[in-house]
Amino acid sequence: MSQPGYPSQVHTLHRGRRFALNDIATTNAAAIVQAYATQVGLNQGGFLSNQTLQSLIGLVNGLMIDGLWSKVLILNPYVPDSLVASWTPILQGLGQAGFVLWQAFGAWVAGDLTVNGLAGNGSSKYLVTNFSPSNFAAGSMAVVHYNSTVTATGFTSGGYSSGSNGILCAAKYTDNDYYSTMGDTVNNNFNAASPGAGYYCHSRVSTSDHRLYYASSGSAHAQLGSTDATLFSGPYVNQSMYVHALHNNIAGPQLYTADRISFWAALTGLTSGDSLNLFNRIQAYRTSIGGGFV
Repeated sequence: MSQPGYPSQVHTLHRGRRFALNDIATTNAAAIVQAYATQVGLNQGGFLSNQTLQSLIGLVNGLMIDGLWSKVLILNPYVPDSLVASWTPILQGLGQAGFVLWQAFGAWVAGDLTVNGLAGNGSSKYLVTNFSPSNFAAGSMAVVHYNSTVTATGFTSGGYSSGSNGILCAAKYTDNDYYSTMGDTVNNNFNAASPGAGYYCHSRVSTSDHRLYYASSGSAHAQLGSTDATLFSGPYVNQSMYVHALHNNIAGPQLYTADRISFWAALTGLTSGDSLNLFNRIQAYRTSIGGGFV
């Protein structure tokens, strides 16, 4: 299924000006977004608006220019056009066909999705990414989520094995703290008072360097808390990560969140500079979409 009007839109991006150094990246970004629009249609998610398409081209092009696209393992931009579209990642994850559509559990309804992102209910709704922490090298990983609202309910995302390890991410849990776990569930975890809605980047750049970055339009990009320097050599458990809840190896889905989420991605480890660049690109993308940023 092709996207009506898409080729002329791509043509418009180049019409009437000389080619610049980043035009090749723009062309590649357009091809990626075209493939994404086609996949959304195949998933029965309908057509994407021209505003969504242009916003996505800007996002992908920016990530390419910044050298971040090659670090992305899986990325869901949470487009606002339909529920199914919001469950479709633009980068599928390690080339596996099973990532073309996230599995949705719970009674999701159209009203759960707005231009500001997708909100669960804190009790039964969650998405299965089919992406496991075991796909990460122990010393190079990052999970990024943008919570356009926070509700002090459950965890934003994660997959873990009780008494072992995993990745657990919360923007604001019931105790009003953020949580970041990358590795052992006891020794590689830290938490403190949540700054609220915004961009969160849980990043590990070595087996002894795990940090959490936060940013919003009102808060400059900065590290939250101290660096977790406790050694974690892996391997991670083979446990698919959920979004809008945690995935536990025994209990299954648990600690659901009612937060509204407008972006989710997993990447290889990001430095502070990488994370800042990613925040700026996401912020520009969501601003172009018309919502889902703070």
